[in-house]
Amino acid sequence: MIGRQLTVVASFFLVGSFTSLTITPGEGNNIFGVSDGAQAFLNYGFQGAVITTILASISWQLAASAYPIAFLNNPVTYILLCVALFLEFIGICAGAWVLARVQKSVMGFQYDEVYIGTPEERIENDHPDKEFAPDMGHLAGGGFMGHVAGSHDALDGPIPHTKEELRASRDALEAQEAA
Repeated sequence: MIGRQLTVVASFFLVGSFTSLTITPGEGNNIFGVSDGAQAFLNYGFQGAVITTILASISWQLAASAYPIAFLNNPVTYILLCVALFLEFIGICAGAWVLARVQKSVMGFQYDEVYIGTPEERIENDHPDKEFAPDMGHLAGGGFMGHVAGSHDALDGPIPHTKEELRASRDALEAQEAA
């Protein structure tokens, strides 16, 4: 569940911000009298991330595996589950949508029809869609079934130059497949 992951990451950042320090190294008032390099490391808040990892993530998993019924009957667990499911429901966690929207706006992407035309335009321009062979999926995992839009390669033979030639070649292919 992505909602669960988001709540865990949010708790990491929250506890990390609470436990980070703002002591300037080199002024002589380092925490516990540590060196300036160690103080600079402690200022980043990594100790909070470690504490959060241990307390907020691993200890809950251990408690859930040791006492599953008591863990599931806990009202705090139910509230956290509802929050995680709500985050999952609204889709805010689907980062791929956000990244795609940003990339589309930055790069100026448009629909495929702008670049390769509609199926009718591709037929008129002698670039009809190429169907894959029906047995293509057994080697490719089934992910390549379907057709390639506007494809043409040397193995396709000569390109029909008129709609009538295109219809005749399609009829011939359909008759060949039916036989």
